[in-house]
Amino acid sequence: MTVHIWCPRPSDSAIKLRDAIRAHGIKCYKTKADQGYGASTRFISRIKLTDLVVNWGPSGLATNSLNYTENSNKMQQLIMLASAGIPCPEVFDTPAPDRLGRSFRHQCASDLIRGNGQDYYTQKLPFVRECRIHVFRGKSIHAGMKVPRDGSAHPWIRSSASGWKPDYGQASRIKQDRRDLAKKAVAALGLDFGAVDIGILKDGRAAVIEVNTAPGLDGSTVEAYAKQIIQVHNERST
Repeated sequence: MTVHIWCPRPSDSAIKLRDAIRAHGIKCYKTKADQGYGASTRFISRIKLTDLVVNWGPSGLATNSLNYTENSNKMQQLIMLASAGIPCPEVFDTPAPDRLGRSFRHQCASDLIRGNGQDYYTQKLPFVRECRIHVFRGKSIHAGMKVPRDGSAHPWIRSSASGWKPDYGQASRIKQDRRDLAKKAVAALGLDFGAVDIGILKDGRAAVIEVNTAPGLDGSTVEAYAKQIIQVHNERST
């Protein structure tokens, strides 16, 4: 049985995940990036019925693969979360001074940094802290508070591209209700896994900012995901 990571774009995290799974003696491959037209056809042609497919970012190729979803963009994600009663920023079609312009498939808050998001708009909430909670099949497998990498970090855009990083040494600061909220968010989207960014307001209320299906991985986070994928691999192999 082989593990295939479906990620038809450059991704250091997907490659790290592939290598970590291989280190445990399991065959694992990542889709070659920038294959152009027909990439999915070539990818599917290599897969056997007994293989495990992990969708890393894209919505998926087969209903029995990990993280298959028909959720196509970040706006739809927020609408689905709100419909499920998950607290999250409100979505709008038009701009306003208290709204943030977003792109459907933004990564690392690049649309906020550049100020060029025009696909939809979200309510700007005054979060004082943010945390990232990784959920896999209903379990919180890793969690950390977001902290500045250095003195050049953006004052409120807390992404890796704006000078922030999750500090997983601060996992004990994250309350159980935040972890439960992250689990509910992943379940509401019909996902097997996701890295849930949660913003915390001054009064302690929390809201889900987004669920990342291809999160940045490094160090212990790589092993956390590899362990869970290997477990699914082993379950399907028996």
